[in-house]
Amino acid sequence: MLGKEDPRKKHFPILEDHPVGKQHAQETVETFGTVTNNIKKLIKEFKIYRWSPDNPNQKQNLHSYFIEISKCGPMVLDVLQKIKAEDDATLAYRRSCREGICGSCAMNIDGTNTVACLTPIDADTSKATIITPLPHAFAIKDPAVDLTNFYQRSIEPWLKTTKAPEDGREYRQKEARWIITLHKLFSSIPFLSILPPFPILRRLGPSKRVQSSNFSKSTRQNHRKPDGRPVPQVQVEPLSPRSYIIPAAILGFAGLAAFVHYNDERRAVPKGQGSNSVNVKGPTIGGPFTLINTENKLVTEKDFLGNWVLLYFGYTSSPDVGPEQLKVMAKAINTLESKENLKVLPLFVTLDPQRDNPSHLRAYLKEFEPRIVGLTGPVGAIRQMAQEYRVYFRKVEEEGDDYLVESSHNMYLINPNMEVVRCFGVEYNAEELSEAIRKELKRTSA
Repeated sequence: MLGKEDPRKKHFPILEDHPVGKQHAQETVETFGTVTNNIKKLIKEFKIYRWSPDNPNQKQNLHSYFIEISKCGPMVLDVLQKIKAEDDATLAYRRSCREGICGSCAMNIDGTNTVACLTPIDADTSKATIITPLPHAFAIKDPAVDLTNFYQRSIEPWLKTTKAPEDGREYRQKEARWIITLHKLFSSIPFLSILPPFPILRRLGPSKRVQSSNFSKSTRQNHRKPDGRPVPQVQVEPLSPRSYIIPAAILGFAGLAAFVHYNDERRAVPKGQGSNSVNVKGPTIGGPFTLINTENKLVTEKDFLGNWVLLYFGYTSSPDVGPEQLKVMAKAINTLESKENLKVLPLFVTLDPQRDNPSHLRAYLKEFEPRIVGLTGPVGAIRQMAQEYRVYFRKVEEEGDDYLVESSHNMYLINPNMEVVRCFGVEYNAEELSEAIRKELKRTSA
């Protein structure tokens, strides 16, 4: 083969020995080295409740783990993942969706019942973060608790049938709009851990009873007798005064907390006037990147300087969360521009460059909002940027050439200096997101 021309060069244009290719490779290597050297090491202590039924004689204890959070994702669940993968494989906890939907990772973090996947790491390294099981629940092992009673209430469907469908297909369940808000609250694992099971349906108003009656009379419902509907159709006995004690106490505490917070804000020392102020910086998030836009042009972080940017990492094959987040993003930026005259540039970076080429990405984003800037690029460049922004994603191989993509779903608000100032999870709807961004922009410009 000596002296012969490489047949690939004849049939396929490649960038071997091309000066632009060499320059891009050199810049990528230098950039990665600069980012790696500039990351500040921040060590934080996490005290995690440990107990195992395998050692029943061993007392429960809070075991300390010291984690370098500059090399960890932004959420508490990322810390647990890192500990289990690198430090202690015996640590037990639950996780599933990573999106704050299922509640599997519910636990008590610094005295608050919440989910680990949506709880950001406290950047204050002077104090430890304490993680314990949910109170009023039986601990199985470490922070994992027994959810048998919860599952018994949750998995049985409202509508059941005694005969199979004629065409052999499954019955599609309609969305129960009349109870969806209460369902989200009362089927929450953290919520059920602190409150007794109130008779929810007794507290529904007349309009909700009409909707629930229509729901219970569905044509798919032949499992229960007509008088055995899930919502009683009889007059409800008046509630005793004792039934209001716990809800009234909760509202009272909430009002007191709001009052204290409001007064704290009014008494806050203006910026630059405090002599004992402490500035605690969190882990570095973000960094330089070089990718390709939907017009096949090279784009770097410098192209976005001077603009407020709302950044989202996703992929076009996402079945549900991805499209919903893009709708939220599009509606939020339109609300900010139309009502507040505030311009925020929407930016979408794909985590699946193998499928999402520039033309496909352009057509996909156009369906949501033509102004969304789409970026793709080599797998290595995408992975480097995801690491810099603490974005989790993983390719899951399936049969044949098919595969799935698992990822976290967060939006990042970036200031005109390309510095991340805030992170938003999937729990924000469009109105809440636009309001949070508006406050951040007003605070910065004040």
